[in-house]
Amino acid sequence: MYFTRVIYTFTFFAFCAVFAVAQQPRQIEKTPERSDAKREETKTSSDPMQTPKPTQAESAPSKPDAVRQAAGNKAASKKITPDTRRALDVVENVYALSRGFDDDRARIKVQVRAADLLWDYDEARARRFFDESFHAIETMKVTPAPAPQGEMAFLLMFAGTPQTQLRSEVLRFIARRDAKLAAQLIETLPQAAKDASKDETQNKPDESNANQSDANGATPNKDAKDAKAEKRNAAAEKYLRSLSPFGDPARERATYFMQLAANLVEVDTVRAAEFARRGLREGGLNFLFPSVLYALRLKDPNISDALYNEALDAARRDRENLQLNISLLAPYALPDYGGTAKMMRSMFDLNPQLKTMLTSNTNVAANFLEFAYGALVEDANAAPTSDDPMSVMSAQTNLQTLRQLLPSYEKYLPARAAAVRQRLDEKTSGLSNAEREELAKNDREMSVSELTQKAEKAKTPLEKDLYYRQAAMKALSEGDEDKSLDLVERIADAKQRDLFRSIVRVQMATRAVGKGELEKALRSAREIEDPFQRAGIFAFIAQKFVEKKETAQAMSVVDEALQLTGKLDDGEMKTQTLLLLAASVARIDSERGFEVTRAAINSLNNTEFKTSRADAEKGEKKDEKKSNAAEAARAVGGLMGVDLFDFDASFGALARADFEHALALAQSIQKREISAFAQLAAARGKLVPLPPVAKTAIVR
Repeated sequence: MYFTRVIYTFTFFAFCAVFAVAQQPRQIEKTPERSDAKREETKTSSDPMQTPKPTQAESAPSKPDAVRQAAGNKAASKKITPDTRRALDVVENVYALSRGFDDDRARIKVQVRAADLLWDYDEARARRFFDESFHAIETMKVTPAPAPQGEMAFLLMFAGTPQTQLRSEVLRFIARRDAKLAAQLIETLPQAAKDASKDETQNKPDESNANQSDANGATPNKDAKDAKAEKRNAAAEKYLRSLSPFGDPARERATYFMQLAANLVEVDTVRAAEFARRGLREGGLNFLFPSVLYALRLKDPNISDALYNEALDAARRDRENLQLNISLLAPYALPDYGGTAKMMRSMFDLNPQLKTMLTSNTNVAANFLEFAYGALVEDANAAPTSDDPMSVMSAQTNLQTLRQLLPSYEKYLPARAAAVRQRLDEKTSGLSNAEREELAKNDREMSVSELTQKAEKAKTPLEKDLYYRQAAMKALSEGDEDKSLDLVERIADAKQRDLFRSIVRVQMATRAVGKGELEKALRSAREIEDPFQRAGIFAFIAQKFVEKKETAQAMSVVDEALQLTGKLDDGEMKTQTLLLLAASVARIDSERGFEVTRAAINSLNNTEFKTSRADAEKGEKKDEKKSNAAEAARAVGGLMGVDLFDFDASFGALARADFEHALALAQSIQKREISAFAQLAAARGKLVPLPPVAKTAIVR
């Protein structure tokens, strides 16, 4: 059913968020004082982009470190050494430079990063910079772009606008320093209630002639059927858009509170739960809630269970989004329920420790089933009308959900099982045999074979490709990699085929790395067509070789990746690939790291950057072989040349080996907005120390 696929696709984003949060540690820093003041401050760079200016850091009052600030405690200020003095000068000067940027988004991104680095040395000024950056988003200029189409439109629907994306990023930086300040800034946003009175009837197709024959006496059945399908799909799309986490001011605020909760889980589970509750009150459940809930379960199941019960109360108040709420809440209580739990289980195959998330609790399961009983049995709406597509789809999906929940009622809440069976009998008594058979098929997850048969019988190329993609990913989740690749090759759309082929190859390589089978991972990586993704996996494999102290093998992988990038034209993709490799090799050999970074900057300086999606789309016509990964990053990132580059890993590592050398490389970047990011990355490397980079070259 189309409506079911809509909900399933939406919850896919939810559990991707769960997986991402669970896989990665919180980004709240605890920065130890430097103990490696090895040399005197070197002479100041003469580059015109970096004219040193004095700061007030020496007279800064006592400051909290990042972790204790998140918990509300105070700590002593960091001591300023000659090394940190030089790095702080860079931060100050980059901040001043950013005030002249024409691009508002680049300016805000730079300034919030500068504020983050200044926090430990001048908290008052950092707070002011944070506040200014947050409020500047409201008036920032955004270059208009053509409306995206197809699946890209769906992706952007949940990514939000450039303003909401940037607001999320700024709040993330603020929250890791002071969660209370972040909450206060969220409070300043509009709190308009969701307006459900607006009706888009003027956009509905006119079906007044749907049952009339044309002048030539042609039968109207096909036209009427197409009109109904179009109306049904339009209604589902409208409903899906209404679920966007940034769909209205209330949900936008709720999303920020959920993001704030996710950032606090590792350091303060109680406050994280408080912010999650605030999000529930502001805008109800959204796709970020499961990520917070499962992260809390790993830390304190009692807190997560209490929060879950409050989420059930929020879901009871939000019957308009019943199916979404069931999809988000059911897997927590019922580990074996439906496709979402199975999807999570397949994701957790990459990290078996995360399977502890999928545990059952009898009381929690009973509470969820009582909620579902009230919504699907006691408070069921009247029979749907045939001219209301949303009503029809909702009734069908509710019936399917109740059938899928029946085994759980029998297991966890047997007192309700008889009433559930009775309601199912009432709802299915009028169905034809064919409808009953179709309903029974949907009670369980389709196998690879069944999905393949669906694809072969599909009437449209779009539907055919959809089933082939599902079958391919199902086969991959079951470990049948060859079958998965075979199914991918049956996808008709060339872009989708290339994308999913890369997805399968990347997962094959990633799984092999997780099992310690690095040679197998290399073989899979060499089959990845997308050079950006291939080089990224090479860098990942190289790092694993480093961890195993097999540096010769690591450099061999890097050399192979560098041969690949040498065949690419200068541009965004090549630059980012080289930066990834530089980050890996810098841990082994600092001199070689500088060499690779210099090549990345040469590529960058020869790149013509597009500063909007509109400009990017014009460039697509000139180059049909764009990286899938880069294309996706463009779609949600917006600002070209800034959002795509990760300078922290490469410039940060190199700055710890030779700060002035790394800074000079950053200043050699011709586009000043991008140079500012690189300079801040170098400063971060000096202000946030990690284990030192190897000073001696390895034997190759």
